[in-house]
Amino acid sequence: MPASFTSPNRCSFATSEQCSEWHRRITLSIGVPETLEALFAFPFHAWASESPTLNQDNEWAGRLQRVGSFEDEFRREAERLQFDLQGAWRISQANAEFKLCASYPRLLLVPACISDDTLQNVASFRSSRRIPAVVWRHQRTGAVIARCSQPEVGWLGWRNSKDEQLLKALSDACSFDRGTQDRSSDGTRRTRTQTDSSEASSEGSPPRSPEGSHEEVEMDEPKKILIVDARSYTSAVTNRARGGGCECAEYYPSAEIQFMSLGNIHVIRKSFHALRQLCASQADIPNWLGLLERTLWLQHLSGLLAASMVVSHAIERNGRPVLVHCSDGWDRTPQIVATAQLCLDPYYRTIEGFRVLVEREWLSFGHKFADRCGHGPGSDETNERCPVFLQWLDCVHQIHRQFPCSFEFDMGYLIKLAQHSHSCLFGTFLCNTVKERQENSVPDRTFSVWPFLSGPIYKNHLYVPNRERVLWPAHNVRDLRLWTEVYLGSWGGHNQQSASEVADYPSASVPSGGGSDVVSAVVGVRSIGSGVDTTGPPGGPSSVNVAVDGMASTASVASSCSPEQNGSMTKTRSYSDIKEATSGG
Repeated sequence: MPASFTSPNRCSFATSEQCSEWHRRITLSIGVPETLEALFAFPFHAWASESPTLNQDNEWAGRLQRVGSFEDEFRREAERLQFDLQGAWRISQANAEFKLCASYPRLLLVPACISDDTLQNVASFRSSRRIPAVVWRHQRTGAVIARCSQPEVGWLGWRNSKDEQLLKALSDACSFDRGTQDRSSDGTRRTRTQTDSSEASSEGSPPRSPEGSHEEVEMDEPKKILIVDARSYTSAVTNRARGGGCECAEYYPSAEIQFMSLGNIHVIRKSFHALRQLCASQADIPNWLGLLERTLWLQHLSGLLAASMVVSHAIERNGRPVLVHCSDGWDRTPQIVATAQLCLDPYYRTIEGFRVLVEREWLSFGHKFADRCGHGPGSDETNERCPVFLQWLDCVHQIHRQFPCSFEFDMGYLIKLAQHSHSCLFGTFLCNTVKERQENSVPDRTFSVWPFLSGPIYKNHLYVPNRERVLWPAHNVRDLRLWTEVYLGSWGGHNQQSASEVADYPSASVPSGGGSDVVSAVVGVRSIGSGVDTTGPPGGPSSVNVAVDGMASTASVASSCSPEQNGSMTKTRSYSDIKEATSGG
């Protein structure tokens, strides 16, 4: 029978010694490592750095070099999005040493009238100290997208005046910095008179204009900020029992809240397990589409896309600032925020822009890749694992499929990115936060996946720059498609065989010797839950039952695979990536 990601597979060995050795190798391969350095990215970097072949090949050495620093990119993005850093906004360094919030980046964009002391006060009121921080700005209307975590309201209904002041300041700053509609005919920004600006210099009001400016401009009536809560109202109220909750409309008159009713990581993990089990079944099941509907995977994608369209509509058509949060702000929040920016800003649909988007929304703002993907020490808690990033890549795939000429990268780029978010071949997706990566010197001791994906092989030849400035993807379930290249492993034509076809092929046996090369090629593979059970009498033929219950660290993350099919195909791809990155072959 073909191997399965959900069913135990029985392998027989001639002696108990061979069985024990293979049990050790498999446990080492699929188990959680004791140290971060045990992940393949670290020895691979050490080996490749000393390889004379790599050092002599400038092209491939360049594809493995890390990109610039976050601070430089942060300032470039602020300049590209035309934030008024001399007036309405400022770059705060309150988190320069990660003392404000351990899971946030060092630099934060906030209204200029909000001091660092105010940010410290607000952090004490937000879950995990994740304060509202601005991440994107609409250049025409000046409306911004901000993100944070839930307020710690609790059953007693606590409030924080500084938090309320910060949200009002976000709305006021957008009215003061109105984008291209607030520019003179020569392209320079129009500002208030010095007299008006001096009256507005107090905290909580629009900031002071540059000295010597005398051109007067009317300030728009501030628009209410839309708070997009990814949870349902019931879930938000339930979280009050654990010290969380949601904003009270009475305390935030400058805002209104809308609930998206998206599932949490436990709901998504259950849906993904059902999808994986379905994809591991035989291909000739007559009611396959009905079973796919019961997994609710496409329904969850539909809800996520719909929530992103709510943000896009508020920003693009209403010119309203938007604040997005869920419970902790590191799962559903980056999904919504990143998808909305992808649809609103053509820059993020380029190869370089997509990298900037993922680096900021997923890596810099602390998505817990180690816990969600299950790689790295301390990530053996299966209840924390969930394919959140994979689900978002699936959303990008759905948009890419509807607008094939609007993306500079092709579908293979997304597939490879999904694979390497679990492969541990690169250090890009290791650890949970920027702070952890820097403490463990991950950027200096591993390679980045981005230069590797910058090759011409991943470019979309149908790409037409700025073909559609804003994308409005259809998000009903009937408009979505299963990502078969990933979940069924059909990338490259390796489609799953039916039961009748399997009978025509002999089953593959595990080699009794020389298997270390096979196992070492996939060291670092992690799964959501795994078990290895050995049976057999001492001294006689032994067997090992291997059950891998979780997310596979390959491009075919949900499919059933045999050595002739998807299993060897995906392992070969991982090995070919190493070979390609080091020798160009």
